[in-house]
Amino acid sequence: MVAAAFDAEVSLIFRGDGIWSLLPDQQAQHVGQRSFAKILQALADYEVDQLYVCLDSLARRNVEPTDVVPAQGLDLAAQQQLIADQDAVIGAAL
Repeated sequence: MVAAAFDAEVSLIFRGDGIWSLLPDQQAQHVGQRSFAKILQALADYEVDQLYVCLDSLARRNVEPTDVVPAQGLDLAAQQQLIADQDAVIGAAL
Protein backbone atom coordinates (compact mmCIF):
# COMPACT_ATOMS: atom_id res chain seq x y z
CA MET A 1 0.00 0.00 0.00
CA VAL A 2 2.97 2.27 0.53
CA ALA A 3 3.96 1.99 -3.13
CA ALA A 4 0.39 2.65 -4.21
CA ALA A 5 0.28 5.77 -2.02
CA PHE A 6 3.12 7.11 -4.19
CA ASP A 7 1.16 6.41 -7.39
CA ALA A 8 2.92 3.16 -8.24
CA GLU A 9 0.78 0.60 -10.04
CA VAL A 10 0.55 -2.36 -7.65
CA SER A 11 -0.46 -5.95 -8.39
CA LEU A 12 -0.83 -8.66 -5.75
CA ILE A 13 -0.59 -12.40 -6.37
CA PHE A 14 -1.79 -14.75 -3.64
CA ARG A 15 -0.03 -18.12 -3.82
CA GLY A 16 0.43 -21.16 -1.60
CA ASP A 17 -1.13 -20.77 1.84
CA GLY A 18 -1.59 -17.08 1.04
CA ILE A 19 -4.81 -18.00 -0.74
CA TRP A 20 -6.45 -18.53 2.66
CA SER A 21 -6.27 -14.73 3.09
CA LEU A 22 -8.83 -14.38 0.31
CA LEU A 23 -11.53 -16.42 2.00
CA PRO A 24 -14.46 -14.46 3.44
CA ASP A 25 -15.10 -14.61 7.19
CA GLN A 26 -11.50 -15.42 8.06
CA GLN A 27 -10.83 -16.86 11.51
CA ALA A 28 -7.11 -16.08 11.50
CA GLN A 29 -6.86 -15.78 15.28
CA HIS A 30 -7.51 -19.53 15.55
CA VAL A 31 -4.16 -20.21 13.89
CA GLY A 32 -2.27 -17.39 15.58
CA GLN A 33 -2.38 -15.05 12.58
CA ARG A 34 -3.84 -11.64 11.85
CA SER A 35 -6.80 -11.39 9.51
CA PHE A 36 -6.13 -9.90 6.10
CA ALA A 37 -9.79 -8.90 5.61
CA LYS A 38 -9.40 -5.27 6.70
CA ILE A 39 -6.37 -4.84 4.46
CA LEU A 40 -8.28 -6.26 1.49
CA GLN A 41 -11.04 -3.74 2.09
CA ALA A 42 -8.53 -0.88 2.24
CA LEU A 43 -6.80 -1.79 -1.03
CA ALA A 44 -9.47 0.00 -3.06
CA ASP A 45 -8.71 3.24 -1.17
CA TYR A 46 -5.14 2.97 -2.47
CA GLU A 47 -6.34 2.13 -5.99
CA VAL A 48 -4.90 -1.38 -5.73
CA ASP A 49 -7.34 -3.31 -7.86
CA GLN A 50 -5.12 -5.85 -9.56
CA LEU A 51 -5.55 -8.91 -7.34
CA TYR A 52 -4.56 -12.32 -8.63
CA VAL A 53 -4.71 -15.82 -7.21
CA CYS A 54 -2.71 -18.90 -8.20
CA LEU A 55 -5.09 -21.45 -9.71
CA ASP A 56 -2.74 -24.30 -8.79
CA SER A 57 -2.69 -23.17 -5.14
CA LEU A 58 -6.49 -23.15 -5.10
CA ALA A 59 -6.70 -26.61 -6.65
CA ARG A 60 -4.16 -28.11 -4.21
CA ARG A 61 -6.25 -26.86 -1.30
CA ASN A 62 -9.60 -27.86 -2.81
CA VAL A 63 -10.77 -24.23 -2.94
CA GLU A 64 -12.95 -23.08 -5.80
CA PRO A 65 -12.09 -19.76 -7.48
CA THR A 66 -15.62 -18.59 -6.66
CA ASP A 67 -14.96 -19.16 -2.92
CA VAL A 68 -12.35 -16.41 -2.62
CA VAL A 69 -12.55 -12.62 -2.62
CA PRO A 70 -12.71 -11.43 -6.22
CA ALA A 71 -9.30 -12.01 -7.71
CA GLN A 72 -8.34 -13.07 -11.19
CA GLY A 73 -7.10 -16.65 -11.36
CA LEU A 74 -3.74 -17.17 -13.05
CA ASP A 75 -1.95 -20.33 -14.11
CA LEU A 76 1.82 -20.58 -13.69
CA ALA A 77 2.64 -19.24 -17.17
CA ALA A 78 0.42 -16.19 -16.66
CA GLN A 79 2.02 -15.55 -13.24
CA GLN A 80 5.48 -15.71 -14.76
CA GLN A 81 4.45 -13.26 -17.48
CA LEU A 82 2.88 -10.87 -14.96
CA ILE A 83 6.04 -10.92 -12.84
CA ALA A 84 8.26 -10.42 -15.88
CA ASP A 85 6.21 -7.36 -16.91
CA GLN A 86 6.68 -5.58 -13.55
CA ASP A 87 9.21 -2.82 -12.88
CA ALA A 88 9.83 -4.15 -9.37
CA VAL A 89 8.86 -7.33 -7.55
CA ILE A 90 8.63 -7.82 -3.80
CA GLY A 91 7.97 -11.35 -2.62
CA ALA A 92 7.10 -12.46 0.88
CA ALA A 93 7.54 -16.14 0.07
CA LEU A 94 7.97 -17.95 -3.21
